[in-house]
Amino acid sequence: MKNREQIKPRIIFIDIHCNDFFVRHYGRIIGKNHVKSFKHQFLLDYFHKNGYEVCNYITRYGTRNTGRFRIFAKSRIGRYLESIFVEKVNHLPHFKVLTNKQKITPNDIVIGYLVFDYQIDVLKKLVCYKVLFGNHFISVNNPLSLEKLGINAFVNEIDLSNNEFVRAYFNLNGVDNLIVPYTYQDRFVVNKDFSERENKVMAIGTSSTCSIVPNRYKLYRAFFKTELIQPMRQLIFEKQDELSDIIDCYIGSILENHGRQTKYTSFDMVETFNGYKMFVCPEELVGMPGIGFIEGMACGCAYIGLDHDMYKGLGLIPGYHYITYNGTLEDLRRVVQYYMQCPNETQKIAEQGCEYVRENFNMSNVAEKFRNQLISSYKSYAHHL
Repeated sequence: MKNREQIKPRIIFIDIHCNDFFVRHYGRIIGKNHVKSFKHQFLLDYFHKNGYEVCNYITRYGTRNTGRFRIFAKSRIGRYLESIFVEKVNHLPHFKVLTNKQKITPNDIVIGYLVFDYQIDVLKKLVCYKVLFGNHFISVNNPLSLEKLGINAFVNEIDLSNNEFVRAYFNLNGVDNLIVPYTYQDRFVVNKDFSERENKVMAIGTSSTCSIVPNRYKLYRAFFKTELIQPMRQLIFEKQDELSDIIDCYIGSILENHGRQTKYTSFDMVETFNGYKMFVCPEELVGMPGIGFIEGMACGCAYIGLDHDMYKGLGLIPGYHYITYNGTLEDLRRVVQYYMQCPNETQKIAEQGCEYVRENFNMSNVAEKFRNQLISSYKSYAHHL
C-alpha cells in the first residue's frame, strides 16, 4: 500500500467559480464584461491534466450573483448551479464539488486567495495543508500572522520573504514561500524584425490608486504615505507631452470610465509591442513588477526596469536580459537616449530577454515548477502527519 507521501493529494480550490484569477465569474458574464483577468486558469488545467483530483469547495460565500436571482444563490443548490454555469461558459471541465468542510481531510491541499477576505477565515477552520495566494497583498487593512492561521505556503509572483512591507505586516515564520511568476499568453509573439521597429519607448500599464477602494489599503497608506500604487506610471501619464520625443504613452488610468480602462484595452498590445524597440511598465511602489514586463519581453521588445531583487529573484540579469534605470524621470530620459543611439546593443538585450522569458515564463513551465515546489512543501508537511 502506498504511503501518504506517494499518493497524489487532492487539490481543492475555494470557490473556483467566483475567483477572477480562474474564470469570468457570473457577475462578469451577465454584465458582459469580457476582460480576461483569469491569470491562474492554467494551473487548474495543469493539475487536472496531470492526474490530480481538482475540487471546488463551494462555501456559503460562493456566489457572484448580485442581480434579481440573488435570493436563489443563497441556497447550496443555487451556488452549485452557478458553478456549473460558470464552468461551461469558461470551457472548464466539471470539477468535483465539496460543500462540507467535514469532507476535507488532513491529506488534502486547500488553496485560497488573500484578496478575498473570507477565504482566510475558511482556511483557518480547516485541518489540512493550507496554501494562500497573496496577490494584491497590499490591499489588507490589518497585520496578518500566517503562522497563527496555520498557513503552510504563501504564494506570490516573486519571492516576498525580504520585502519590507511584507516583513512589517505579515508573520511568515514557518511558512514556505512559493512562486508563480507572471506568464505570457500564446498570442504574445515576435512578429516584426527589430530593425523595422520604431526607435522609441512604449510606456504601458494601468495607473492604479487606493482611492477607488476607500475601505481597504489602510496599511499601504500608512507605510507609503500615498494613494498611488504605481507612482511612476502616473508621472509618465501626466508628463507624456513633455516626453513625446522619446516615449509614446499607452498608460491608462484605473479611474477612466468607471474602471473599464477603455484606453488601455482599445489597442492591440501584441502588435504595439512589436512596433517598438523598447518599453517600460513601471513597477508598484511596494516592489512588485507588472505583468506587462513579461508580455512585452515575449514580443522581443527591450524592457526598461529597476535594478531590483524583484527581477533578480526570477533569474533576470540587469544589463543582460533588460535595461535598468534608477526610477526617476531624469534617469529614464538619460537611459532611453543612450539606447536610442545604440540599436545593436538594444537589440542584443531584447533578444536575450525574449529568449529567457519564453523559456521560463510560459504556462507549462511555470505550472510544472509550481507543482514541484508545492508537492515538495506538502511532503514535508505530510511526513509529520
